[in-house]
Amino acid sequence: MSPKRSWMYSKLSHPEPMEYSPESSNEDPLLTPWQGFKPKTLLRIFFCGALTFMFGALLGIFATLGIQHLSFKRPATITSSTITPLQQTAVTNVGTYPPPPIYDCGNSTAEAHANGCVFDRLTVSWQPVACSRAETDTWLAYAGDAAYNYYLDREGKELLTEHQLSHLGETWYWSTMREHLSHCLYLMLRFHDAAGKGERVDSIAANPHHARHCVKNVLRALERVPEWDGISTTGDIQYLKC
Repeated sequence: MSPKRSWMYSKLSHPEPMEYSPESSNEDPLLTPWQGFKPKTLLRIFFCGALTFMFGALLGIFATLGIQHLSFKRPATITSSTITPLQQTAVTNVGTYPPPPIYDCGNSTAEAHANGCVFDRLTVSWQPVACSRAETDTWLAYAGDAAYNYYLDREGKELLTEHQLSHLGETWYWSTMREHLSHCLYLMLRFHDAAGKGERVDSIAANPHHARHCVKNVLRALERVPEWDGISTTGDIQYLKC
């Protein structure tokens, strides 16, 4: 029986005949596709397949990294109108965002005028126009007819006008305990008002040392009240958040 001729095809070579004899092999030529190829042809097929596999693997890796990059959400821009000063301080301390600009009135009345600052009665200080002036009018209204007075001397002989007060420079003034303690309490209200609205607040209202000073002076004054230790208040338990 003459051997059958079987043709094997490759994209890398022309069809090549191969001898096949049923007596010499029990294998079906259709199940042995590599028979009949020259060694060089087989090497070409092997290297091309390996290169294709490596290229596909690299393409898959780059595609995965690209998708992860696109899906990563960058943090939204934070402004003074979206967070409170306390949150802004926390963010600034972390160093993720640049600190907000600081508006300064300088160290003299002339510098305060040059920097466009205004005189605030509640703090008895010059402050930038960007700072909150909450509670100033309420504090002045609380005084009623007993206006807050300021003097050059402890005896109260030299009364100062508001213009004179605002231009004292480094000269100290005298005032009443009423003015001092009510100034302290209303400054706390200003701080909380500004923090809740995300507004700027002056460096006195935001100063923890000044707040502690105020607490000590208010408590010292209240200790002289006869009803200080009397049973006169009531309250209930609250369940809070933070």
